[in-house]
Amino acid sequence: MAEKIYIKYAVVSLVVTLVDYSTFIFLYYFTNVFTAQLLAYTIAIFLSFKLHGNYVFGIYRKTHVALSAVILFSLAGLISSYIILYFFIFLIENVFIAKILLTATMFIYNYYTKRYAYGSKRKD
Repeated sequence: MAEKIYIKYAVVSLVVTLVDYSTFIFLYYFTNVFTAQLLAYTIAIFLSFKLHGNYVFGIYRKTHVALSAVILFSLAGLISSYIILYFFIFLIENVFIAKILLTATMFIYNYYTKRYAYGSKRKD
């Protein structure tokens, strides 16, 4: 059963990531890294809340409580993602590869914070 939730999480996360990346790339060409990351991340937060809540974890708390927790954890993730993104850009000097490394870094953090935010009763 645990493997099934990880697969569902990975598939939904892939969809959210594709939206995040396409939004980031589009906005990056018209704005800057900061604005592109902020807007892409914001869209991804709400899409992720809806899809992960409906298809992966279920919501075992009141919706506004779960959404508030997701937003709080996401804001912490956003701040961390800026620091990590700029660190990777400094090391690699390629924004797009840095964004890929950022996504891999944040994957585990996002799984456990979402699971907690939704009030999942899973023990995986």
